[in-house]
Amino acid sequence: MTLTRAKIKSGLDDLCGSNVQVVDAEVTLVDGSAMTCDVKLANGTTIKDVHLKALKGSSDAVVVIPAVNSDIQMVRLQSGWMVVRCDVAEKVVGKIDTTEFVIDKNGYKLKCGSEDLKTLLNDLLDALMQATYTNGAGTTSPANNLSVFQQIKQRIPNLLK
Repeated sequence: MTLTRAKIKSGLDDLCGSNVQVVDAEVTLVDGSAMTCDVKLANGTTIKDVHLKALKGSSDAVVVIPAVNSDIQMVRLQSGWMVVRCDVAEKVVGKIDTTEFVIDKNGYKLKCGSEDLKTLLNDLLDALMQATYTNGAGTTSPANNLSVFQQIKQRIPNLLK
């Protein structure tokens, strides 16, 4: 189902119980640390500090960060303007308690507490490549398929940051 401007407005009107204003704009600047962006309206008016997430103080959220020059739709809330849709995302970030993820053109980052998936996979492959095995002839090292483990390890940065 495609979200048209009318569907977004209707849904927000139902949720808020009032007539919500949906405005089209173009992103001119993004501040990922503040979770805001500056936008330019069709008439040339600039609006600064448009929220990228609903609750400014909340640290737990999933946020789509729009690319500069992308088209967005935003709504006016009591606390200011908030982006509800963008046509081109620069990245998606999420945080729930101590679990975090980031998705962008460079790959994925998944972290839970002090552990991150990339480090965990690299540590696992390092341990496998250093493993020694005891057999009837004694201890063997390195593993016969060491080159396979090395190839897998080289591929991890293609997916994970």
